[in-house]
Amino acid sequence: MYLDERELYALSDRKLSHIRSTHFAVIPQGISSIGALSVMENILLPFSLAGKVADESAASSIMEKLGISHLASARPAVLSGGELRRMAI
Repeated sequence: MYLDERELYALSDRKLSHIRSTHFAVIPQGISSIGALSVMENILLPFSLAGKVADESAASSIMEKLGISHLASARPAVLSGGELRRMAI
């Protein structure tokens, strides 16, 4: 199996992990947010963990498109199932 002309079966676990984190997205079906963090903080967390700059203005724009911008400071416990899924995207 190839991705960007690289044979995936020949790659190390470390390189495969990097590919998974940069080329694929997972939309969790269960609880995947951190309850102590706001919606905005939960959205920005993966960027920080990946060593990337967490762009709050870009996150705000995405939240607007998903219809959850009014929930930026809310905690996940008050969100509906659909709102949680949109946050996870």
